[in-house]
Amino acid sequence: MSNNNIHPTESAQILQAIGRVSGQMEMLIGQHREQARNIESIRAEIREQESRFREAVQQTEQRLSDKIDASLEPVNQRVDGLSKRVTELEHEDKRLIEKVAKVSAVGGSISGGLIAGAIELVKHLSK
Repeated sequence: MSNNNIHPTESAQILQAIGRVSGQMEMLIGQHREQARNIESIRAEIREQESRFREAVQQTEQRLSDKIDASLEPVNQRVDGLSKRVTELEHEDKRLIEKVAKVSAVGGSISGGLIAGAIELVKHLSK
């Protein structure tokens, strides 16, 4: 034996214990590696789902944009038609105002003439 006082049986037991601990460490390292692979697999799945989600959102946005664009043309045409109709009504209103003004002027002239005639008649009858 050497200077240390370890009995050969104790030395064998120590080596067995070291072997068990080493085996357990290898098992823990293996489990850790497996968990790391599982985590990476989950991350990859999350990235894939995120990518599909983004693509679905983009497709939905595009469909909505297309629907909005498609509905804008009929709305614009209707607004243009309404604008044209309003313009036509404004012109017709202006013509009617002019006609009323002419009729009023003619009516005023006739009334003025009748009144003047009546005044002259009254003057002539009162003499």
